[in-house]
Amino acid sequence: MEQEQNALAELVHYYEVRILALTEYSGLIWNRFNWFLTLQLVIFGFLFTRLETLPANYASIVPIMGIVITLLWSLIGYEDYNSMKRHGKVATDIDEKIKKLFAEQGIDFDIELKKSATRFRQTWILFVFPIIVSLSWIFFII
Repeated sequence: MEQEQNALAELVHYYEVRILALTEYSGLIWNRFNWFLTLQLVIFGFLFTRLETLPANYASIVPIMGIVITLLWSLIGYEDYNSMKRHGKVATDIDEKIKKLFAEQGIDFDIELKKSATRFRQTWILFVFPIIVSLSWIFFII
């Protein structure tokens, strides 16, 4: 019995550490997303405020620079998405093991984990939104 309790305590501790790390990583991902978004807004703002005064060859260089940045943004966002998905699966697997150990000890409860914030951070916005911004740059070039 004591061995089961130790195993449960270790699993719960590991789960807590994993969720804490996942939460901190989510914050870093959104911070990076916000920096890329700000950079894109700066480029858009520069282009639209200076469009009439820019030489013709610079008018196309600015959107190309925006496209390059959005492609980099998309790749990083895709990697973040996959990483969050992988870490979320590990946390869910640990959650199932914890439920099983509680059930073996006769403790039966149905917990609803609040994963909505994690799920939202794993959505398509991390890597699809930059692609949409890139398409807007392409539209502007055409």
